[in-house]
Amino acid sequence: YSYDPEKAKQLLAEAGYPDGFTIKQDGTSATGVTEQMQLEQEYLKAVGINLEFDLVDTPTYNEKRNSGDFDVSGRLLPAVNPDTILFSYLHPDNIAPKGLNGARYNNPELTQKLEAARAETDSAKRLKLYEEVQQIVMNDLPYLPTYASNVYWPSKANIEGIVINKLAQVNFYGVDIK
Repeated sequence: YSYDPEKAKQLLAEAGYPDGFTIKQDGTSATGVTEQMQLEQEYLKAVGINLEFDLVDTPTYNEKRNSGDFDVSGRLLPAVNPDTILFSYLHPDNIAPKGLNGARYNNPELTQKLEAARAETDSAKRLKLYEEVQQIVMNDLPYLPTYASNVYWPSKANIEGIVINKLAQVNFYGVDIK
């Protein structure tokens, strides 16, 4: 999506917010206000949306996020299989506080495609269904994808001690080169 502040102001006015509004974004006091958050704040400010930050301790942040008690919040979910992330964030069975669907997103067409993809054994058909799911999501935009967290895995034959945990991360302390 291109950044178009004038179009955003027009859409806000059409939605009944000609003077903008204020929202709060939850975060943890451990990470503080990041440069990414400040950039988002400036982009929103340009269209009349005042973004304030509410920094709390991690348990409070997780409790608020999991219960759905927030205006704006973030979440990372490492996944190798697209079903893990798409089903977790988009299926109505996972609406918070029951699951990770904090946007409370519920689109019956997308739900049908997610369930079909999950059951599909033909990898080409499954890939096509996930492509369709992602197209629907990028049109509906229940979440605003702002960045990707990259994880690095050592993978040379002369590397030993690699243990990938359940969060798809490597503890490099035990990794060694032969």
